[in-house]
Amino acid sequence: MVVMVHEFAITQQIKDLGISRVCVKGKTLLVYNNVTTPIDCEYDNENLALTKKNLRKAFATSGHFDIEIVDQVIMWFTEVWATSDEGEIEDTRETTADKVLTLVKEHIQELFINQYGEPYVAVKINDHLETLHLKHERFRNWVGKLYYDQAEKGHAPNSESITTVVNILTANAQFGGNQKELFLRVASNDGNDISSYLQHNQILYDLTNKDWEIVKITPDGWSIERTEFAVFRRYNARPQVYPSKTYDDDVFDEFIKLLNVTNSDDKLLLKCYMISVLIPGIEKVILGLYGSRGAGKSSMQEFIKIVIDPCTILTFKIPKDVFELIQQLDHNYIAFYNNVSKLDTWVSDMFCSASTGEGASKRALFTDDDDKVYNYKRNVGFNGINLVAIRPDLLDRLIIIKVERISEKDQITKTEMRRRIENIRPKLLGYIFDMLVKYLKFIQSGQDIKFDKLPRMSDFAKTAEIISRCMGNKNNEFMDAYFRNIELQTDEILNTSLVASAVVKLMSGGTWKNEKYQDEEYPYLERWNGDATKLLGELDLVVGDKVQRNKWWPKLPNILSRRLNEVKANLLEGGLQVEEGNQDRATRIKNIVISRVQQGTGNTVHIVQPFGKKFYKNDANDVFGGPGESEKGELFCPNCKRQDFETQEALLTHMEREAREQKQQNADAKNKENGWRI
Repeated sequence: MVVMVHEFAITQQIKDLGISRVCVKGKTLLVYNNVTTPIDCEYDNENLALTKKNLRKAFATSGHFDIEIVDQVIMWFTEVWATSDEGEIEDTRETTADKVLTLVKEHIQELFINQYGEPYVAVKINDHLETLHLKHERFRNWVGKLYYDQAEKGHAPNSESITTVVNILTANAQFGGNQKELFLRVASNDGNDISSYLQHNQILYDLTNKDWEIVKITPDGWSIERTEFAVFRRYNARPQVYPSKTYDDDVFDEFIKLLNVTNSDDKLLLKCYMISVLIPGIEKVILGLYGSRGAGKSSMQEFIKIVIDPCTILTFKIPKDVFELIQQLDHNYIAFYNNVSKLDTWVSDMFCSASTGEGASKRALFTDDDDKVYNYKRNVGFNGINLVAIRPDLLDRLIIIKVERISEKDQITKTEMRRRIENIRPKLLGYIFDMLVKYLKFIQSGQDIKFDKLPRMSDFAKTAEIISRCMGNKNNEFMDAYFRNIELQTDEILNTSLVASAVVKLMSGGTWKNEKYQDEEYPYLERWNGDATKLLGELDLVVGDKVQRNKWWPKLPNILSRRLNEVKANLLEGGLQVEEGNQDRATRIKNIVISRVQQGTGNTVHIVQPFGKKFYKNDANDVFGGPGESEKGELFCPNCKRQDFETQEALLTHMEREAREQKQQNADAKNKENGWRI
C-alpha cells in the first residue's frame, strides 16, 4: 500500500520525551510514541495556530503526557514548521493491517454472505473447516491468535488493525456475489438457489463438536463425516455424542419410560414428534405439556433437548422483550419454555410464526436504517401446571400431553436420570438416524399416502404417519392417535375460550339471569339467526356480569365477530357451524347463523353440550328436545308433535318461533306474578 506522507525531522531531545515519529498523512497530523496508538489531530498547512491548538487538545485527550512535555513538543513543532521540507515522500512500509489481511486471506477457504446478508467466512483451523461470522468476537479472537502465532511471534495486532481487516473482508463478502444458506443443527436442500449446494433427499446433522463433524443421512444409510464446505452456524451448542449403530429394539421405549408418559397415544405421538424434529422444511408442531407439580414436565423437555439439540441452556423463561424472544428462537433449533403460567397474545403469535416459518426484523445496532432480518422455522414447546394456551391458532398447532405426578416409589434423583439418559443417548440417536434413512427411502420411492381428512398441521401429520410406519406401526395408527389428540385441542378451546363456551351454552339452553336479573329458562336451539349486536346481547346474558368484566370478553359487536372467526373451525369440530347469513337491505349488516351439524359417520352424531362436552346418541332419537324424525321418515317437532314439515329448514323456523313465543309467555307470567304491569 502506497501512502503520500510528509515527515518531520525529530531531534534527540524530542525522542527522549517518548516521541518516535511525527508525520502528516493527508490532513491528519500523527504523533507516534512507544506507549499508545498514534495521537492524531487535524492538520492545516496554512494555519499553524489552529494546528497547534488541535495538537494540544489531542495530547490532553490521550492523557499519557504531562503538560511540560506537551509544551516542549509544541515548541519543537513550531520550530520545525518553518524549517521543514514541504516535499512529500512515499511510505512503502507495510502496515500491521496489511500483514494481518495477507495472513488471514491465506487461511480463508470461502467468503460469502448468508441468507440474511450477514458476512461469513469459512476458514481452515487445524485440520477442519469452521464457519465464522465476521462481526462476532470469535473471528476477531482467531485473527489475533493467528497473527500472534505465525506473523510476528509474540506480537499481537492492535484492535484498529483487526477492525480494518474485518471491514475490508465484510465489503468483499457483501459485494462479492457469493450467497449461500447457513443452517442451525439440521440442513437440507430447500429447493432455493442459496441452498442448491446441498444434494436433494439428504439430511445433514451437526454434531457441534470441536472438529465440526456432521452426520450425513441418505436413503442408503448414515455416516459421520467432516464438513468440506460451510453449512452450519452455531450458538451456545454443546458437543453431541457419537451415535451408535448398535442398540436394542426397545431403546425408544426405554427412553419414553424415563419421561413419565403412560398413555399409549402419547407415547406414539412423542416418538414421531422427536424424529420429525430432524426433518427440515416441514411445519413444526408445538409440544404442550401440563400437569401437577412433581410430574417431571421440565425433565421431559430437558431430556428431549439433550438427545436432539444439546446446548448450554436447555430451557428458557419467556422474556418480556419481543426481540429477546426472537433471538432465542433464532439461536436454538429447539426452544423449550419452562413453568409457563400465562402466554401473552404477542408470545402466542410468535410461537405460531416459529411453527410455520415466518420472518421478523429489527433495526441493526448503531444504525438508523439497516435491518437485521430473522427468518426461521423452529421446534417450540412449553410446560406448566395448566395448559396456558388459550388462543385457537396456537392450540391448532399443539400436541397436548398431560402428565401425572410421579409416585414416591417411582421417584429417582435427577443425577440418576441424567446417567440413564447419557447411557441411552448414543443408541437412541442411532435408532433415530436409522428411521430417517427409512423415511428418505420412502420419499425416494415416490410412494404417497392419501387421507380422507387432514388436520391443520397437515405436513407434520403426513410426515409423522410415514415415520410411524417406518417404525413398524400399523397404517394410520399415528393419524388415529393424532386426531384423538386434536379432540383434546377442540375440548380445550371450547372450554377455555369465553366466546366459544358461551355460544355452546346459548345453543344448549339452560337457566340464567335475564335483562331484569331474574332466573329464566332458555330453550335448546338447533339454529340461531341474528346480527352481531343481537348475539352479543344474548351472550352477555349467558355469561353474566362477572365474565363481561373480564378483559378477554368482547365489548363490541365487531370484536365478537373476530373472536367467532377465531373459534369457528373448533366449534364446527364440536358440532356447531357458524356462517354468514343474509344481509339486511336497510342497515347492510350481515346476519350470523349458528346451526347444528352432524359430525362423524354412520349412526353416530357429534352433539355439543355446554362447555364443549360431547354427547353421542342414535340420530333417529330426539336429542335434548331437538328436531326428530319419525319411524316413517317424517320430520316432526318434539314439542308440539307436528309432523307436516316438508324440509328441515321449515321445521327449524317453526321451532324458533315456538321458542320465542314460549319465552315471551314465561316472561309475562313472571311479570304478572311480581305485580308488574304487562
